[in-house]
Amino acid sequence: MLRKLLAISFSTLLLYACKNAPSSHQHHHTTTTKDAINEDQPYKAAMQFVGKYTKAIQLKDSTSPAVLTITPAWQGRIISSAVEVNGDNFGWLNYDLIAGQKSVSQVNLRGGEDRIDIAPDSFYFAPHDTIDATHWHTPPSFDTEPFQVTYQGRGVVTVEKDMHLLHHNGQTFDINVQRKLTLIARKDIPNYLDQDVPRAIKAVAHESENVFVNTGRIKWDGTTGQPAIRVTGMFPAGEQVWLLVPFNEEKMPTSQLDQYMKEVDYDVRSNTILVRLKGANPIAVGIPQAFGKNYIGVYDAESQQLTIVQFTLSRSKQFFKNNRWPMQSLSDGFAATVYYAGEKNDTAINSGYYYSIASYSPLSKVNTGGRLLHYHRTFHLVGTDKQLSGITKKLFGVTVQEIKQSN
Repeated sequence: MLRKLLAISFSTLLLYACKNAPSSHQHHHTTTTKDAINEDQPYKAAMQFVGKYTKAIQLKDSTSPAVLTITPAWQGRIISSAVEVNGDNFGWLNYDLIAGQKSVSQVNLRGGEDRIDIAPDSFYFAPHDTIDATHWHTPPSFDTEPFQVTYQGRGVVTVEKDMHLLHHNGQTFDINVQRKLTLIARKDIPNYLDQDVPRAIKAVAHESENVFVNTGRIKWDGTTGQPAIRVTGMFPAGEQVWLLVPFNEEKMPTSQLDQYMKEVDYDVRSNTILVRLKGANPIAVGIPQAFGKNYIGVYDAESQQLTIVQFTLSRSKQFFKNNRWPMQSLSDGFAATVYYAGEKNDTAINSGYYYSIASYSPLSKVNTGGRLLHYHRTFHLVGTDKQLSGITKKLFGVTVQEIKQSN
């Protein structure tokens, strides 16, 4: 049955979508600069483009042709990956922003499959500033400043950065941010997904281990402020893309979904919410800890690709940031969010539109010397409908054909 799903006013995400947009509408595939390329370029060409503007570290799998690229100067993010070097480029890239080499005042939305930043939004406003779009700014440490490589080995890179961040309440937070970025071996993917992944399915997967260490003199709590880790992946959108959100019916019976959710068309099959990511306008979906699971899926019928994002999700009740201004109670926040930019959003002339998936650590009390830890994994599986249906049926309770019949 077609129902309506929650459309959340994600202030931060909407700003990400708008602040880098060109002033006039142009077709996605128009090339306007010598170096600019469009979103249809394969991984190899896209990474050659990235390499013109920043140092790029490529990791290769020893058990398959899978590859990924990390950009330390761009906050140590996994900028993209592919099942093989000449294969499709899985990370969405803002080609025009990258080629322009000029910083944007509020946020530099370069794209990438796995980047870290901080929540809640109280870290994006100077002390006592008005909470509105005009005064919102991404902390430079998470936007324009480089991370340092501390280790590079076979299939793994670690980066870190010491930060001094100012909270809206005037409190300074001293944080050592650490990231361990790993290319998951093809042979190990079945262990993470807890099911067989036939060799006929081409695959690439990666993990980020993200740590905030409290290096300051104050305890992080409800009085001083409580940072959370946010990890976001951005991916190219398409004409036939479906979001798959499994949920726990014991915590949120299907009969009650309509009371909680509204405004975005959705379908429910086998305790999975299906949303067609299409149309001109943005779509925003939030997944509460209470009834969500620790993974989300996206199926792209055109490229026969299934993307699965896993993340740390505690089953004990914890507090998560919400996405509303002014700042409100954080207990009703989300463990993960999904944002579809919409076809009207020419965030970059040559980059096409995109969707993003973000996961969050809970807001926790952390003593001096203590730390927050959050894992975020991304799996890309490419295969026929029959091959991928074995995966979707077990994880989401639906076959690929059933996904295509939704919405």
